[in-house]
Amino acid sequence: MSENTELERLQKIADKLATLDLHVKTREEMETEINAILERTKDLSDDEIEKQFDEALAEIRAQVKEAGITEEDVEAEIRAVHDINATKEDLAVFENQYGMSTIEFFRKYISGETDDHMDFIEWASLAQMIVHLSET
Repeated sequence: MSENTELERLQKIADKLATLDLHVKTREEMETEINAILERTKDLSDDEIEKQFDEALAEIRAQVKEAGITEEDVEAEIRAVHDINATKEDLAVFENQYGMSTIEFFRKYISGETDDHMDFIEWASLAQMIVHLSET
């Protein structure tokens, strides 16, 4: 592969990376969401909550059946979401460590503004991986 072709491939990855939501929810954000759910459901009895859950689950199952989605498809999607979230967490570690976003780093990386430090190679690999995972 020529150097120009490789640079074009990396630029496409950078462009795609810029469109992804790489935010990892903080504990506080998760607690806020949980508290909002608890607030919305505080006046519901356990039976009402269970009924709403069962109705929602039945609707989802009907949509899945209608769409021809198999259990294997669902399991594959769950694995993909898990992999994406794990990769986002790994990217967040580098972002915090080096004080820049993944897209900012990746653009510097492909323009040669970083060295071959092992962390940078791993970070660039993770950036490419998250793009790949989001496309599958």
